Amino acid sequence: MNINNDNVFNVLKKIFWDTVKYFKLIINTKELTRSFLFLLFGLSFIFMDVFGERFDSEHDFIELKAIFYNGQVRTYHTRNQEKQEYYIHLFEYNDDFIISDSYIDYFDRTNFDFFVKSKDPVFIHIAKKDLPNLNTSDNIYVYGISSLRTCYMDYRKAIVNPDDNTTLYIGIILILIGSGMFYYYKGKFII
Repeated sequence: MNINNDNVFNVLKKIFWDTVKYFKLIINTKELTRSFLFLLFGLSFIFMDVFGERFDSEHDFIELKAIFYNGQVRTYHTRNQEKQEYYIHLFEYNDDFIISDSYIDYFDRTNFDFFVKSKDPVFIHIAKKDLPNLNTSDNIYVYGISSLRTCYMDYRKAIVNPDDNTTLYIGIILILIGSGMFYYYKGKFII
């Protein structure tokens, strides 16, 4: 079988220009743009569910015992809201230990700041995957913190119910809506 380079080039050229034509149609048509966005958001939700950080059990965490140096709140602004993170510094590690905005509501900062002083021992729960990053001046996210007295943030709140597939279901529903809209509106346009 003899394949001519001109034929291959012509086929690739046709595929390229057909793709451009369909993309222009999607962008220039409000209904098809909406269906495309539903598909895109659906794929994003599925991607977050499959590749996002999930903790399924207590075995995904490791406890560090360290001496507390200091802690401080850092505020940053996004487009529409103000977010806060709590930075913890420990004598034994040169890393920033961070309680992220996602978990700050589970952290009893008032009592922590009142009862835990510099040079007090603390127990910090981090993800096991972050263990190799210790003492590399990286940011290490904290999922639980306690002292000898009490627990100020329970790391078990970060554990996701393994049967909770809400994000996956939302993604599938968005893809189905987007696909339905695309096939419904595609018939109304001449391609």
